[in-house]
Amino acid sequence: MKLPNAGSIFFLLCLINLLNYIDRGIIPGSPIQFQSFITSCIMGIPDMSLAHENMYLGLLVSAFIAGYSIFSIPFGYWAIHCRPFLLISVGLSIWILAMLLCGLADPAHSLVLLFVGRILSGIGESSFQAIVPSFIEDFAPASKRTLWLGIFYCGITIGTATGYFYSALFAKSSLRWPWAYYAEGLAMLPLVLICAFCIPAKFDLPSGHQHMEPVSFAKELGGTLKNPLFMIMSLGSSAYVFSISGLAAFGPSLLIGLGLFEESSAAMVFGGIIVVAGTIGTLMGGFLLDRSCTTANNDLFRLGMATRQALGFLSIGTATLLVSWVCLDQDLNMVSMVLLAVALTFLFGCVPASIVALLLSVEKRKRGLALGINTMMSHLLGDVPSPVVLGMFKDYHAPQCRTIPNDVVLHPDCANDRRGLKLTLLFPYAWLLWGIVLAGVGVCLAKKRRLPDVPARPVILSGEDAAAQANDPIDMSKPEEATDCWDDVVAASSSSTIVL
Repeated sequence: MKLPNAGSIFFLLCLINLLNYIDRGIIPGSPIQFQSFITSCIMGIPDMSLAHENMYLGLLVSAFIAGYSIFSIPFGYWAIHCRPFLLISVGLSIWILAMLLCGLADPAHSLVLLFVGRILSGIGESSFQAIVPSFIEDFAPASKRTLWLGIFYCGITIGTATGYFYSALFAKSSLRWPWAYYAEGLAMLPLVLICAFCIPAKFDLPSGHQHMEPVSFAKELGGTLKNPLFMIMSLGSSAYVFSISGLAAFGPSLLIGLGLFEESSAAMVFGGIIVVAGTIGTLMGGFLLDRSCTTANNDLFRLGMATRQALGFLSIGTATLLVSWVCLDQDLNMVSMVLLAVALTFLFGCVPASIVALLLSVEKRKRGLALGINTMMSHLLGDVPSPVVLGMFKDYHAPQCRTIPNDVVLHPDCANDRRGLKLTLLFPYAWLLWGIVLAGVGVCLAKKRRLPDVPARPVILSGEDAAAQANDPIDMSKPEEATDCWDDVVAASSSSTIVL
């Protein structure tokens, strides 16, 4: 039986995305248990110091991104020529195998096996994340495209936060954390089968099916990398991902170390903040972008509004984070938590606008490849280094905030390292300033491509001209074409309304 419409497929994709991000939240959701596992694995091994426990935890959090980064670009390119849902099915089958290996790491007492499992989970997830946003952009209702993206990306926050709860639930039970991975793999299995056998053909076409002339991988890749707007937005996204990933990895442990919450409640409190802020923020971001684009029905206008919204939300969110950090010095802990929630709401509101800007900055058939490149950059400059760098930063500035060997408890002298913990928290906050600068450059580049919204009399084309125009869409990767369109419209219209 085939799924009946795009809405049912969208629901399936949201479920898969939720499971992906639940998986990402398992390790940071039970930091003490995994730190204890790391300690038990490395004790007695030469050249592996217990003083670097947080660094190894950061490596585990970001290990899946090694596979994710390497395979995101190939999956994006293959989507030009292969059925996208077939690629998703293959990738998620690898993901299920990864869950099995992660669970077996505990009885095998092997940190290496857990590390390999995390890498394989990244390979599987890359097949999904590089393809789905382009599907939503193509098949969602025109007036709700960004809202659908916002709903889809709620999986980031809801899934990660649910992963914190889910992880803590298993870690403190008799089943322990390995069963968190086993249960995920079992839940994903029927969804993979639906992707493989229940998607109608009209929704499962390669993105390049209308482009008859084959183009080499090197040429496709090079053309995308030469797109200045795409590259600037990708770099800005990487700075954002660096900060958010660092907070996701060490947020609960920093709350515990700063004495804001007990170990038993820190993951749940932080997870609750992420759920509320992420859900409201992504939905708000998608809804507002759709509303702001109702006055003009062209992709260039939508591109300009997306870059402006990303810049505005990122600026407000970063400023609020810095104020929340200052409140910690004044012992206004609860005020700081409220401001943190407000800041995260605006930061997550950047996600739909950023994805729209990335999708519309390139040709339609290259969208999967562009998302793959963006994924690679976001991970190489964001997810991969962030937990490791932040873990090393925490080890250096708060060396007493580690677990006691052979005991699953935090060292009691951690409270003496409060200043170091605050500096660790400030680092990802300040890193967002790079994102603001790059988003500002993106606004300027998008403005050069902008078409005016022209409420002038319609131009009726002959059948031949209309067909030619339909077969010759604007190449979003070439800003000079947008400039030509601007000149043509201004010259042809005596009364144009330019929306800046």
